[in-house]
Amino acid sequence: MTRYVLDAGTRRLGESRVVLGGSPRRLFRLSPAGITRFDTIAAGDDVNTNPLAERLLAAGAIHPVTRHASERLAATTVLIPVHDADQAALAKLVASLPAVAGVVVVDDASRPPVRTVAGADVMRRERNGGPAAARNTGRLCVATEFLAFVDADVLTGVDPSWLVKLLGHFDDDRVGLVAPRVAGLPGTGLLGAYEAGHGALDLGDRPGLVGIGSSVGYVPAAAIVVRRSALDDIDGFDERMRVGEDVDMLWRLVAAGSCCRYDPAATVHHRSRGTWRAWARQRFAYGCSAAQLAARHRRALPAIRISPWSAGVLALTAMGALRTATCAVVTTSALLAWRIRRAGVPMSS
Repeated sequence: MTRYVLDAGTRRLGESRVVLGGSPRRLFRLSPAGITRFDTIAAGDDVNTNPLAERLLAAGAIHPVTRHASERLAATTVLIPVHDADQAALAKLVASLPAVAGVVVVDDASRPPVRTVAGADVMRRERNGGPAAARNTGRLCVATEFLAFVDADVLTGVDPSWLVKLLGHFDDDRVGLVAPRVAGLPGTGLLGAYEAGHGALDLGDRPGLVGIGSSVGYVPAAAIVVRRSALDDIDGFDERMRVGEDVDMLWRLVAAGSCCRYDPAATVHHRSRGTWRAWARQRFAYGCSAAQLAARHRRALPAIRISPWSAGVLALTAMGALRTATCAVVTTSALLAWRIRRAGVPMSS
């Protein structure tokens, strides 16, 4: 038995048999039995696995309410890639982690090197390879079923149950990756106030499926939990990428058939940069990844998303063919109204 919560954008249209929801948005036509099942799901009651719940779940129209899977901590290794990290912050992060199978700090050629961290094993890379290389080094040296990647500038102590909340998603064998909300940490001054409410890594309070075309197109690897076998199947992170390697990995994971989820019910915090200059460098680095990602995943970053009909109308307007464009608008509006009525959607909706 499983409980679900409706996505914020999912709703039944009046008293009709039509449900609007999912990401991208779509219509679901329900049978009389389906209406009963949908109402049970919407009420938050436990339901058995059924085709309607599976359809809605796969479309992102509903989200699972997961349990705290504490027993999976023994099958989880936390991997922390570091390069010239603040030693005190690193020690605080490790101390805040729950009792897992192991904690490994991968020192990516820091100067001075990381010698010891209480509660963690330290692996040393003599040549700096970037976050992807550091994460792969750790991945290849442990054998647990689940891997939690956590950056050194993340704080996990505010929500001690964040990891067990995420591990509950792996009750579904299709789930390959889950990410928590990475909220900005309240700081001092104008920059601190801005980051607290507009952190670059904060994707908001709405859960969702993660992938190209979804309302949650990506998640940052500042804190993620992955199924080891799924990550191994795609050969881990691409070490040729210094930035954007986390998004590239996630999109490849989805393309390989894994389900990836964003669950803001679990929250960690990310330290903001201390100066405007450091903040600008960080944002610039994030932006630089777009070119590499666009080259690798051409359909993921279009300049504009538009239907063929709308594109045609805009092209006709640009060419000065206003009468033809007007006829096209009238025709498409009539076709849309016909399709809506045919789907059983009340026009008042």
